[in-house]
Amino acid sequence: MAQRRRGVVAGVAMLVLLAGVLVASPAYALRLRGVALSDSGIYVSLVVRVHQVATGLVGNVRCIAGSAPCLFGRARVSVTFAPDGSFTGGLLSGNGRTQCAIAGVLAGGGLEGRYECLRNDGAGDVGSFQVTP
Repeated sequence: MAQRRRGVVAGVAMLVLLAGVLVASPAYALRLRGVALSDSGIYVSLVVRVHQVATGLVGNVRCIAGSAPCLFGRARVSVTFAPDGSFTGGLLSGNGRTQCAIAGVLAGGGLEGRYECLRNDGAGDVGSFQVTP
């Protein structure tokens, strides 16, 4: 269960980082850092590298254990922005076993929002994330 939460947190953080890249420098790769906090109280750290594509961001996310182990170590992330600065997107772990949905807004030079992750064995997690350049 703790691993699912971290995976979800990592997915959310990735999306937040991607949104930050789009706002800060749309044509260049960007590295963002932040945290994902499960509704259960555990957290993980995230490092996101993204670049702009059309009205969104794509890239990779790395999860670093915090108060619990990560649900996955690395994942691919993609987000799409709406004109109002909100975004939606998803994350798929490197082994394809974990998927996360993320949504949020641009805030304070970075991204913040909510995530929901589900692993193919039925484990999952829900929480919030925040990432900044």
